[in-house]
Amino acid sequence: MRIRSSRCRFLLLLPWSAVTANGQEHALAMGALPTDHESLDSIVVESPFVLPRHARIPASVDLSAWFPPAGDQGPSSTCSGWALGYGLTTFHRNRSRDRRMRDLGTVPSKETGSAGFFYQMVLQREGQKDCTAGVRLEDAVHTVCEVGCCDASYYPTDTAVIGCLRPIAREMLEDAEKHRLSCPILIATDDPLQWKYHLSLGRPVIFQMSIDSTFKRGFRTRGERMFTWDPARPLTMAAWAGFTGHILACAGYDDDDSSLLVLNSWGQEWGEDGYFRLPYAVLEWACTEAYVLADMPIPMLDLLPAPDATKDLELGGDGARTTVKADVMYSVDGFTFRLLDKRTNDGHVLVIINDPGGGDARCVRLRMDQPVMVHVGGAEFALTWEGRTLITRRPKVIVEKDRADHLAFREAYLTKADLNDNGVIDGH
Repeated sequence: MRIRSSRCRFLLLLPWSAVTANGQEHALAMGALPTDHESLDSIVVESPFVLPRHARIPASVDLSAWFPPAGDQGPSSTCSGWALGYGLTTFHRNRSRDRRMRDLGTVPSKETGSAGFFYQMVLQREGQKDCTAGVRLEDAVHTVCEVGCCDASYYPTDTAVIGCLRPIAREMLEDAEKHRLSCPILIATDDPLQWKYHLSLGRPVIFQMSIDSTFKRGFRTRGERMFTWDPARPLTMAAWAGFTGHILACAGYDDDDSSLLVLNSWGQEWGEDGYFRLPYAVLEWACTEAYVLADMPIPMLDLLPAPDATKDLELGGDGARTTVKADVMYSVDGFTFRLLDKRTNDGHVLVIINDPGGGDARCVRLRMDQPVMVHVGGAEFALTWEGRTLITRRPKVIVEKDRADHLAFREAYLTKADLNDNGVIDGH
């Protein structure tokens, strides 16, 4: 897997403009800044991606039914607010309520997240006050996890670039807290299979990519037919000069035409009702950063342990290994690890990592046999929740730098028998 840096990839400019079907000039804006690598610290990296043994990836997935109608950011640099605050948090509200947006008819503001509120919160956390300023995607990801996003009824979105900020009332923050997401995972920018795996499990991908003037051609469809953004060839770094980054929400894919289904924030007269197709081949050179987030709010993490805790957390560092019980804190190289004795509704396990010196705490969301890299407090850890085997007969989490010998040993046993759908050898 290759996760490419977006440093020096973007220039923030004045908005573009385009002429819509009715002849009106439409101001266009983006709003993504280059990555600040310090703020990427403590983000979990799913690397290298390993497709689960029994995973079945369908030929196509479309999650757009749970997203709100495409918004219009106008001349403001609020693409982060529309992709995460408006799009992603509304998607998770609908999924948790088993409700599609079209079931609501005209969408009331109380049923969607506020793009304006979310953008303002990211600006404030970055110390900015300019509504033409872009924000960093990783800061927006931290904001949706730590602050959340209130209903648009509390904070109607104003796309004006002058005087767009307003006082944040306590009830806005209290409502936003109800709609926090958790456990962000940084995924590859050049691995469509990894994207398809998460999308097939109902997880949209929030990503950042560079765009050029050909992106404006989406207005030629007048909102009535699908637009595929497929520049003739990859653009060089010099060719990108004068263009900026854009944050978007990926809502599906289709292997028939090898493309992703993506929601933009330039209104419903762009593309097909605001959506466009992004070929896998373009993703691999245009995308610079991508995340998936869990739909389990942070307050649900601190759960009481079950009396018959059986999961173990195996910690290894510099040759030392310690096996600990679930929901008990243990120290490794100055950091504390705690395996929560509760799985998520999709079968993941959760590990809380604390840096006592820096006061940093992060939730790591693990699925069986998928290693992740965790960067916290200047340190790096590799975590893997190993599946059941003939040897252990219980899941465990391994933190170690070199796991090749262990995996080879484990594979020798797994190849002797078939696994059932739960990853357990039949008959054991």
